[in-house]
Amino acid sequence: MSVRRLLITGPPRCGKTTTIQRLATELGHHCTGFITREISKDGIRTGFVAKSLSGGVESILAHTGLTSAYRVGKYGVDIVSFERLLLDEFNNLNGKLVIIDEIGKMELYSAKFRRLISELWATEHLVIATILKRPHPFCDVLKSDQRTLVIDLSQGVQQTINERIRNIASQMAVSLVR
Repeated sequence: MSVRRLLITGPPRCGKTTTIQRLATELGHHCTGFITREISKDGIRTGFVAKSLSGGVESILAHTGLTSAYRVGKYGVDIVSFERLLLDEFNNLNGKLVIIDEIGKMELYSAKFRRLISELWATEHLVIATILKRPHPFCDVLKSDQRTLVIDLSQGVQQTINERIRNIASQMAVSLVR
């Protein structure tokens, strides 16, 4: 069985977002999804913004100054804003490679996000995503799917791993045009 899902994992700040962002740029119009970027002030991380690959929507995912019932460490999580991005970006997946940065604690607070991910895993859609490294019941199911390849960025030489990821992603993109 061929790889339908490529999950990139590793500890915080190991290069997961940089890797998936490069892939999204290289694969261009064949992709839909979102990239999460840090918000910094004076060199200190204060939050995260999720930006759709179509360029239409950007939303604050989490911020230190955000009051929310949903929290990860010092960050309040804005589920409503994040779900608006999901609705806009994932309304038409036909013929697209799905890029998700990230399947992590903040995003998993959203029931709509968990449902979207579950639906993607139940179909033949091609998915490249970053995912938290630590055990998590929802993520562990995704990682154990037989059509899923998990690559840990903390396990080896970065250049070799990135080349392997790029080759797999290219093969996945080629299968879209067949």
